[in-house]
Amino acid sequence: MSASFYGRPLNIKDETFDVELPSEADDDCWDIENPGYPLRETLLHRELKLMLILGISTQTIYSINRSRLLMGFVGTDWEQRITSKIDNMLDEWAAAVPIHLRWDPDSVDLTRFLQSSFLYARYHGLKIHAHNPFMRTTARDLSHAAPSSRTATDRLSSLAICTAAAVECSEILLAVIERYPRSFRQPGWADPIFVSGLVLLVNLFGFKSSLGDSKMQQYAKYVEACLDALKVASEDYPVAEPRL
Repeated sequence: MSASFYGRPLNIKDETFDVELPSEADDDCWDIENPGYPLRETLLHRELKLMLILGISTQTIYSINRSRLLMGFVGTDWEQRITSKIDNMLDEWAAAVPIHLRWDPDSVDLTRFLQSSFLYARYHGLKIHAHNPFMRTTARDLSHAAPSSRTATDRLSSLAICTAAAVECSEILLAVIERYPRSFRQPGWADPIFVSGLVLLVNLFGFKSSLGDSKMQQYAKYVEACLDALKVASEDYPVAEPRL
């Protein structure tokens, strides 16, 4: 997570550890096959799964050519294959999230609300992380793109995916701001907040001619939510302050 946040290569990769992911069983129910209530360790397990996907994204999309060669991503279509692989992994991750951790803005249980909000903000931030390098930031860029294996349609698709993820993340931020904004002080929030705000600003300034007034107002509201959330995050998490 820190490597992606600071734009640095991974020093320790997941293959360094020859161990399985921790069990989802809580300490007090090792011998119980079905305890009949949500397990506390499930959140950690889901978060670690996301971090594994983030590691793959960092080692491939953001790596030097040699690293991609070692992982078998070669040829003219390597960008499409990497993003497709990560998209599939994210889809599988989302499908496997247990019901009690799925995002529900109307959840009456504050603990579940905060856990799912954090988890899904990270999920949408990871979508942006995977597609951000391939999206174009202005309409002019689409018609003057540098030679690449990705067409203008591919780049518009990446922009659409990033924008949809930023909107979903911003909706989560608005819900958390309304109920318990102090949770933004938890490490891990700053990255999805920041990248979501950036994608929305790209839309506001790079494609404003194609956005209607209602869309412009909506995105501006989301950007304001991102700024408010970052301000709270910076109170206990100093690394978030430079993003303001």
